[in-house]
Amino acid sequence: MRHHFIVALLAIAGACAPQSPLVCPLPEGLPVFPGAEGFGTDTPAGRGGAVLEVTNLDDDGPGSLRAAVAAPGPRIVVFRVGGTITLQSSLEVIEPFVTIAGQTAPGDGVLLKNAGVTVFTHDVLIQHLRIRPGISTTVAADVNDALTVLALAPGEGHHVVIDHVSVSWGEDENVAVTGGVRDVTVSRSIIGEGLDKARHSKGTHSAGLLFGYDTSCTTTHHNLFAHNRMRNPLLSDSGLHDVVNNLVYNWGDAATNIGTAAADALHANVVGNHYVPGASLSEPDTFAVVASQGDDPINHFTEPRTLFGPAGELLLYLADNVGPHAEAGDPFAIASLGWGDVRLPAAMRAAERLQTAPVTTEAGADVVVTLLADVGATPARRDAVDTRIVDDVRNGTGEIIDSPEEVGGHPALAPGAALPDGDHDGMPDAWEDALGLDAASAEDAIDDDDGDGYTNVEEYLHSLAAALGGG
Repeated sequence: MRHHFIVALLAIAGACAPQSPLVCPLPEGLPVFPGAEGFGTDTPAGRGGAVLEVTNLDDDGPGSLRAAVAAPGPRIVVFRVGGTITLQSSLEVIEPFVTIAGQTAPGDGVLLKNAGVTVFTHDVLIQHLRIRPGISTTVAADVNDALTVLALAPGEGHHVVIDHVSVSWGEDENVAVTGGVRDVTVSRSIIGEGLDKARHSKGTHSAGLLFGYDTSCTTTHHNLFAHNRMRNPLLSDSGLHDVVNNLVYNWGDAATNIGTAAADALHANVVGNHYVPGASLSEPDTFAVVASQGDDPINHFTEPRTLFGPAGELLLYLADNVGPHAEAGDPFAIASLGWGDVRLPAAMRAAERLQTAPVTTEAGADVVVTLLADVGATPARRDAVDTRIVDDVRNGTGEIIDSPEEVGGHPALAPGAALPDGDHDGMPDAWEDALGLDAASAEDAIDDDDGDGYTNVEEYLHSLAAALGGG
């Protein structure tokens, strides 16, 4: 059966001559924060809008994160409290033009548990948050993602930037970007420990990051994927994608899955990534990149299945990836077509890097050293979970888990104390005084005193991000 399946794949692949590469509009104008790279990073997010304060750790009600996220109009959400927010349902971001600035939280920062975040809109920036649902008491397992980006209607989901977040313990996906979303970047984040044998109806389901169902123009760069059985990431269905300088540690079945089950085209760069096997690898001879054409990529390649429709065009550019089966002089040696030692045919191999949003790219061999210093919600003061995951990578330890309790559960976070901010404009009084701003007037938050395009309150957010090791 396996032999016939592979022969069928090769026959389809040989019949598909490469078409012109897919094209996505490149970012133009001011990056959402200095140094932001990737598709969608030209979003203004909440720039120029109201500053809304999170003043408690309640699930809902005045002063809650949910209330701030639900408010209409451009807005920058800042935190006057640190600690854990126990969500009773997914935190839904429906109103566009919002910046959620986790770097403003005092103490040990902010953690969301019991449910995740769902972005249904456009022009969103989320930074420096921890999202770890765990085995939820209120959310069904099959939809208990830590972070989801999903378009409610065609054209509504675009320009979403996820940067420096720590996402773990999802029961479905840790991160899912799906449903016709465009222009999305996930950068400098820890995506780890998707729960495996928890409550999911499919059984084992430890999953990192899914791009699926007509999603395109995506960038996944400089992230740490650790202890996820599969989807590190999964590029599925169609679209143009860029996967650059990620570190993938201790996957189970397949590290990076790429495939199209429809008649649409899927084109992708996979460049400078570093794959490090760990104790949970189920098949030592498995290739780090597993491609599929005409099969069902969503079902993570666990077994041969009947081809159910015309194969879409799959075109991949691979370069400088480090990991199992990598060979000097053959950048495609790290990838297989389906399971087994079946190499990608010429029709699937792009000779040149596909045009995507520019991303500063370093050598794949250097990623282990450089990435770990600047990844996750708070690189300069990681909590116990992120510290343990990073240490696992450095020491070659750890494994895929079924429950957060196996690794100590959700950590307690010190609340800290917010700095005085008399005018409630998101900038502490002392910071305003030092810059010659008016600490008694909130109007200067949206001014741009240095003329660089970023508002004064954004400049403060950038300074906090830099102090955390994120910029």
